[in-house]
Amino acid sequence: MGEIGYSAAMWGVLMVLTRAGPEVVGAFALSVAIASPLFQFTNLNLRVVIATDARSEQDFGVYVAQRIMSTSIALLGIAAILALTDYSSDVVLIVWLVALGKVVASFSDVLYGLSQQRERMDHIGISKLLRGPVMLPVFAGSMWLTGSLATSLAVQYLIWTVVLVFYDIPRGTSLLNGMRGLIPIWDGARVLRLTRQAAPLGLVVLASALVESTPLYFIEYYYGVAALGIFATLAYFIKVGGVLVKSVIQGFVPRMAKHFVEREQREFWKLVGWTVVYSLVLGGVGLVAASLWGAPILHLLYGAEYAAHTGLLVVIMLAGAIAYLTWVANNTLNTMRLFGRQVPLAGSVLLMNLIACVLVVPKYGTAGAAWAWVATGCFHLLLASVMVWFANRSFLQDA
Repeated sequence: MGEIGYSAAMWGVLMVLTRAGPEVVGAFALSVAIASPLFQFTNLNLRVVIATDARSEQDFGVYVAQRIMSTSIALLGIAAILALTDYSSDVVLIVWLVALGKVVASFSDVLYGLSQQRERMDHIGISKLLRGPVMLPVFAGSMWLTGSLATSLAVQYLIWTVVLVFYDIPRGTSLLNGMRGLIPIWDGARVLRLTRQAAPLGLVVLASALVESTPLYFIEYYYGVAALGIFATLAYFIKVGGVLVKSVIQGFVPRMAKHFVEREQREFWKLVGWTVVYSLVLGGVGLVAASLWGAPILHLLYGAEYAAHTGLLVVIMLAGAIAYLTWVANNTLNTMRLFGRQVPLAGSVLLMNLIACVLVVPKYGTAGAAWAWVATGCFHLLLASVMVWFANRSFLQDA
């Protein structure tokens, strides 16, 4: 329920922003597209590494130290990017606010990994509810009173900081039997070893973030922030369904990793099968809903300006249905702890996405960007499925 509530709240934030116009949504989407890939890379997807650490190979303090180091690098990277671009001062301010919000979220995320490892998903759920539904009315009130996106984002991230300090950290200390478990362990060799282990995941997540963001860069460059705002608003429907998919997948991760390590193939593949079926159903429902009721849904949520883009929504939901299946395939590789093998996969998918965007976005606009996602998703799903099959076959032969 926490993931669903958080996703609904973020959707609410988007609806609040749409009332201010596509340009405001576009500026926010551009800022997220700038900051998000860098943070996702430097975070190294430690949550997955922690959650799949079935043998408790690493002290949690090492994870904390690594997260402090990587977050600092991300902030330096943001500064370098902004120094090399000529964005307006308003966009620069929004980028920095988004970056600071991601700093707070990154520390909550590493604590989520601990809760997930201990199968205390209730900790994550409550935190998400506090960061989402509790925050939403404050954000909406700030937008209504000030009309300032910057002020409203600052208020939002202040609430996230309060949740981190007064809820997430206390829950982490309870799982580690005291505050000492959260103290960073600055052991260079261990931090470096962890970084090397997780680096492939960081590269994979970076590539995934760039696949998501690259069409946005092309749209903003060729058609401006207003077109970007409309596309980003419709694309959020993928994230809404994605939260439902990922919440189920993340709940299965510790159990799947344990089954795989203990060579319990039947139980492992049963859980994989459930996630596949669940993803297919959610993707199918989203696609049908967009096809049959896309116009009235868009008109109700965002207004007539967005309802004119029903055809674009259908293609975006098709891309989303395919993306949900690729997440299942990637999750299966993660539970097998095959982090390094995903790097060439992610690189190939990113290259495919870039080629598709170059070929179709300049000519076909936002529709071309959506079809670029569809083509990239099909390519990704095929390669990832083949990798899962061969990885499992090799595992059985080595048994």
